Amino acid sequence: MKILVTGGAGFIGSHIVDIYIGAGHEVLVLDNLSSGIKANINPQAKFVELDLNDSQLKSTIENFKPQVINHHAAQINVRVSVDDPKLDASINILGSLNLLESLKSLPSVKKVIFASTGGAIYGDTDTIPTPEDFPAWPVFKGGILLEVDWGGEVLWEHRDPAHHHDGRRTESGGALYLTIEELPAALVPRVRGGLPGTEHNGKMWSDRIVEVDRDGKLVWEWRAHEHLDPATDVITPTDLRHEWSHANTVVPLPGGDVIVSFRNISTIARIDRATGGFVWKLAPPLLAQQHDPNPLDNGNVLIFNNGSRRANIPLIFSSVIEVEPQSGKIAWEYRDATAMLSFFSSYISGVQRLPNGNTLICEGLTGRIFEVTPGREIVWEYISPHFHPMQVFGVSNAVFRAFRYGPERFPRLK
Repeated sequence: MKILVTGGAGFIGSHIVDIYIGAGHEVLVLDNLSSGIKANINPQAKFVELDLNDSQLKSTIENFKPQVINHHAAQINVRVSVDDPKLDASINILGSLNLLESLKSLPSVKKVIFASTGGAIYGDTDTIPTPEDFPAWPVFKGGILLEVDWGGEVLWEHRDPAHHHDGRRTESGGALYLTIEELPAALVPRVRGGLPGTEHNGKMWSDRIVEVDRDGKLVWEWRAHEHLDPATDVITPTDLRHEWSHANTVVPLPGGDVIVSFRNISTIARIDRATGGFVWKLAPPLLAQQHDPNPLDNGNVLIFNNGSRRANIPLIFSSVIEVEPQSGKIAWEYRDATAMLSFFSSYISGVQRLPNGNTLICEGLTGRIFEVTPGREIVWEYISPHFHPMQVFGVSNAVFRAFRYGPERFPRLK
């Protein structure tokens, strides 16, 4: 069999080449020798010194006609990835994409083996091998909650491989956070909405809210599938049916109740800690794939309403709304007054009511953060100049959330 090994002059890659040669396979090594050593390469293997972003990559592969690609070429130094993210992206992301593009028209290639550390792809996990049943999971998973001091020393840490999106420290010193779990099979056909037939291998997932104490011991949990209604908590029509709820925010309240935001069903709810039932729910047509509900001192909730897939309006635009949760009435709203459709972020984003009564808005996907008065006048604006590679969104300056802190909160910043 003909096997092409990228990064075959590195420590791991060269040992893989030795095994292939020992098994009687014909091997071609591609390596730019930026970190690999030519002397590592088995003399029985063919070798071409070539970068994966080189224009000669496709013709080199075509001439060899491999049946298997074993992809080991990578920039693996964490410090380098922080100091020079563009270099890291050009090798690990663009180089890999260029390799895959070069294979699209090659019928000889039957298999591509991608090698990486499990920690880099999945973080810490309790399940080995880590399941890949849920395609979007690596995009939004978390896994670690940390408290660090100003010197970077970890003061508190909790790990959960099912954690995603959000987590908040609690008054007891523990944390409340979001996790995901597979939906019971019997519920899958009962859940309404979404694109028909887009469950992943017949499976769906939903959310589980977890609270742990300072020692990491479970003190409370809440499962979405035990309280949501399959008939009325409907997935937005054009979403995939991989997930039912897709929570993106969880907020602990004084007394123990919890506010949670579910993007896929465009719902925000207050959960009664004692019963697990809903004190109130806000849903379509008021909400459309919203993020970051913030409880206010007056009892209302401030929300970034993303505006994707609105139930009753064909236009696509974002807004910020302050809502009376019991009645669902909008007490205050911000939309772009001059060009309504230009204020829009389909994913992520956040909002914060400031002590002076103004509102800080994070238009996530555009990297735009701005402050408006109660009269909706923009008095401060910032657009992040920091572009970096992201899963799904490509190279982006996106900001997940933004918070403003006064000097009294962090005197060390004076």
